[in-house]
Amino acid sequence: MTQYRDILRMHNRGISQRSIESSLHCSRHTISKVIKRAQELELTWPLKDDLTEDRLAALFSPGFQCRSHMSHQMQRRLTAK
Repeated sequence: MTQYRDILRMHNRGISQRSIESSLHCSRHTISKVIKRAQELELTWPLKDDLTEDRLAALFSPGFQCRSHMSHQMQRRLTAK
């Protein structure tokens, strides 16, 4: 599952990209792209309540693939069956 909301929340709190990378298992490059795209879209924290995960995902291009390590393992197991 893409973690745009968590990246933006952590960035807003002043957490470094390196720390976000470690916590969410995303590359700093991906985190940087998410932050840049959010700025382009003028998204500010806190996000509006009506900005669901689906709407957030639609705002970012499909190329943003930031999945937690656990989710990636689960996805591999599910697709292996």
